[in-house]
Amino acid sequence: MPSQVPALGTVEAAEGVLKDLYVDLRRKVRQWSEVTRQTPQARMGYVGQHLVSAVTGHSGGRSGARGHDLVLPDGAHGEIKTCSRVDQLGSCKSCGAAVSSVETTCAECEGVDILRKDDSKWLITCKNEAELADLFQAERFYLVLFDFANVHEAVDINARIWRLDPRTPAFAYCMVDYFFNIQAKSQSKAPFNLWPFKLKFLTCCGRS
Repeated sequence: MPSQVPALGTVEAAEGVLKDLYVDLRRKVRQWSEVTRQTPQARMGYVGQHLVSAVTGHSGGRSGARGHDLVLPDGAHGEIKTCSRVDQLGSCKSCGAAVSSVETTCAECEGVDILRKDDSKWLITCKNEAELADLFQAERFYLVLFDFANVHEAVDINARIWRLDPRTPAFAYCMVDYFFNIQAKSQSKAPFNLWPFKLKFLTCCGRS
């Protein structure tokens, strides 16, 4: 960040955004991609993939959202799901206006009573029976969570990873029940929501 932020609507502002948020960011992601063999796309979900490779020592499949997220020994593979509860949009309790995570007061009424959101979750997609079966082919699932240590202060960030065996009965029951009993009756056909620290998560992953 430059010592003096240029005014919006200026050439300097445009150049600063391109340099900081495109050129420099893309350069750093590409450097890590050469090491982790994860996708060089700069998205928060893909940062989770780089982190899992860095922690486990296993390379990615270079695929991003397609193909195998993690290449394991003996032809096995792992899948990585990332949930970010950092930078979720909040709201002002006084006037209801939107408040970003970097704001400490409401831009509309200057209120300081802010509702901070921390309800993001992992999404697991199975649109058909073939995709449902594919879920159980992975050797492991890695669940990455970025969240604030204290959502009301929104300063310190936790980065945590859980390892899940998709062939455990708990996970299998969750996915089969969702696909045949819940999603089948839903108009939206939304993915399965796995909520951090809720019952299904604790059943599948334990408390560690």
